[in-house]
Amino acid sequence: MLKKNGFKYIENKKENIISFINDIEKIIDKNFDPKKNLNSLSFDNFNKLIFKTQNEINRKHHPINFAKRFPNIFKRELSSDKFYFQHYFYLRATRPANKVKGKQSINFHRETFQGPKWFKNIFNLWIPIKNCSINNSLEYYPKSHKFILNKDFSIEEIDLPIKKRSYSHKVGNLYREKKINFKKNISPKKLFKKGKTVLFSGELIHGNVINKANKIRFSLDARLILQKNFKRHIIQGSNNKAYFKKVIL
Repeated sequence: MLKKNGFKYIENKKENIISFINDIEKIIDKNFDPKKNLNSLSFDNFNKLIFKTQNEINRKHHPINFAKRFPNIFKRELSSDKFYFQHYFYLRATRPANKVKGKQSINFHRETFQGPKWFKNIFNLWIPIKNCSINNSLEYYPKSHKFILNKDFSIEEIDLPIKKRSYSHKVGNLYREKKINFKKNISPKKLFKKGKTVLFSGELIHGNVINKANKIRFSLDARLILQKNFKRHIIQGSNNKAYFKKVIL
């Protein structure tokens, strides 16, 4: 399924990922007080809150612990017990578009847009945590993990008002992104099913949907790559630390 469609849905209830989601939701509820008007926070202050919560999550529930907590998922889907995992989860908290100003979502992209060529072998793990729905989560372009740059699409770089190593950068927002121009008319589809986590190819062109709901949408994501495809340790620009850690299940 991963090779054919570029993604695979994983049942949260069947794999007991629900227990992990509940653990994360408790941390989020503690930090994102619903009694406070979080939509009134400035972009920087909101990202500072995300960063604080992201760090708290990763102290106990980082991706390596996730892999060891749910080893059968990775052994089955990767057909291997040896891989490299991003050493921390990104916490994505997207406020309702009708309640805040400015860009809140991440545009369509591939992992190779922001990394070396061997990132073409990366997988993304996306875990819905709270207030996620088909109308405010992920979209993708079908079969785009097989698209070839300059044949099926071209790209142009666009600078964004994000400062390097700012709180916004540290929670996964880009200071420079690549706009995609497709050679043919194609439309994105929803990459979401209620109660399911998604494992998908880093080459699959994907992006966040604008949050048209009335609540903040929360999710976690991290990248992983099989040991045989791993080339070298790279330093994450936002925190100056090694991006991956080795996992043996």
